[in-house]
Parts: sequence; C-alpha cells; structure tokens
Amino acid sequence: SASSSASPSGEGGGLEDPASPSRSSSWGALRQLVFRRLEETESACREANPLFLLVPSCSSSSSFSGLKEGKGEGQEPSLPPASSSLVKTEAKDLLQLAESEKARWEDVNGMTHKALDETARRLTSARDVLMRTVLDQEMTEIGSVLDALRGVPAVYRMTNKPAPSRPSAYVAVCADTLRKLQKKMQKALEDSDVRFWMSVTIERLAATFAEKAVELLEGVERQEGSLQRLRGRAGPSTGNEDSDTDKIFKQIDLDVTSLFGVCEEEFGVDEIDAPQVRECREKVEAVKAIRENRKKGVTEEPQAG
Repeated sequence: SASSSASPSGEGGGLEDPASPSRSSSWGALRQLVFRRLEETESACREANPLFLLVPSCSSSSSFSGLKEGKGEGQEPSLPPASSSLVKTEAKDLLQLAESEKARWEDVNGMTHKALDETARRLTSARDVLMRTVLDQEMTEIGSVLDALRGVPAVYRMTNKPAPSRPSAYVAVCADTLRKLQKKMQKALEDSDVRFWMSVTIERLAATFAEKAVELLEGVERQEGSLQRLRGRAGPSTGNEDSDTDKIFKQIDLDVTSLFGVCEEEFGVDEIDAPQVRECREKVEAVKAIRENRKKGVTEEPQAG
C-alpha cells in the first residue's frame, strides 16, 4: 500500500513537485504510513515471539530516526526543499529502509524457526532414549512376573485339580504393572505418545510371553511323549478326562486370552498395533497342534513358530 501511495501520476512515473499543495499532504501521509507500518510490524513480531526482544528495535537505528525526526503525531511533516530529485531521494531511502527492516525480521524469524526445529528434534530424540530406558526397567519387572509361568505345571501334575476356568494369578499382576506404567506416561506425554509407547511395551511383553510359554509347553509335551513311550502307549489315549498336560495347555491358553484381552480392552492395543501379540498366539497354537497330532497318532508334526 505504501508503494501504491507513492506512485505518482506525473510524466515518466516521477513524483510531482512537492511544492504542489495537492502532493504535500499525500507525501506526508506516505512517510507516516511507512513509519507506522514498520513500528506495527515490529510490535507484532515482539508480541508473537519473545526471542525478537533480543533484536535491536528498528526505530533505534540512526537512519530511521533521521528520517522520522520532527514528525510527531498530529504535526504536518516538513518537506525537503522544493526539488523533485530530493523528494525522490527521500522516497527511495524510505523504501530501502522498509525493505531492509523486512529482510532483517525475516532473517531473524527464519533463524528462530530453525533453532526451534533443531531443539525439538533433539528433545524428541532425548525423550525416546529416556522412554526406552524406562521400558527396559519395566520389562525387567514384567519378565520377573512372567517367570511365574514355570509354576503352572506344578499346579496340575499329580494334584487331581480340575481343569482351569480362570487365568493364573500372574496375569492380574502383569496387567496391574501395565496400568501403573500407563499412568506414569499420562503425566508426561500426549495421548498419542502414550498409545505409541504402550504399543511398544505390549509388543515386548508379547515377545517375552511367547518365548517363555512356548519353552514351557514344548517341555511339557516332550515329557508326556517320553512317558507314554515308556508305558508302551503308542496309540491315542482313551477316556474323556483331561490329563495333567491337557490342563497345563488349557491354563496357558486362558492366560494368553486374558492377558492380551486386557491389553486391547483397557489400553486399546490390538494385534494391528502390536503384531507380536498375534505371533505369540500363533506360536502357542502351533505347540497345541503338535500335541493334538501326537495324541491322534500323526507322526509328521508341524513346526512351532
């Protein structure tokens, strides 16, 4: 708008003689407009970004003060001598000052954004390292809880206990550990970040559970196979009652269903968010298939995942 106000209608695009009454007031308005726009822009920048407070004010520059000197609010701006060339020179100085100040603020703004982006990147990286350290500690605790899997066979071997109808106690402990971890995250992270890190945690939980459960079930199955060979029972077993090994397998199956059911219902993490959950279930199912095939007398057994 300053440029359009300064654009004259004289010959060759030059400014009219400043002595002309019709140009005197418009030239003063132009100059005041440029100063006002510069000051408004600077004020807005300082309010929007505190870092601009570190940059010297454009109104403190000698060129700015010199051009504006003696032109207070409500006063008619003094004009240079009645010469077109002097008016053009001052107009050029004003426009150069405006461009210089604009470029200076753009440079400061660009550097500020780069610095903030770099700071955000480093903070995000540091946060990720911190979170993985926290998760390592939490997984150590969860791993200790999952060690209770080893005690499942002792619950059913030679105890005449009925087949299981509820998950093992360690499942509730494990779920409670996840709840506490989620509450810690909610105090420090955004909701989307909480969901992401809970997915990472449950991924690691599923991988650890699968490793321990498959090792347990494969050991139990090998033991029963060896005992049956010693007893000379090559064919399928008779009777409808569950054996101790059947009960152990059912208990682990219940535990898998319950634990990862909690993960989906309470934490919103399913097999899509944590593919290791699906892999854990598939590995347990693979061991169960081996057992079922052996009980049916099938010699070629599928490989556990």
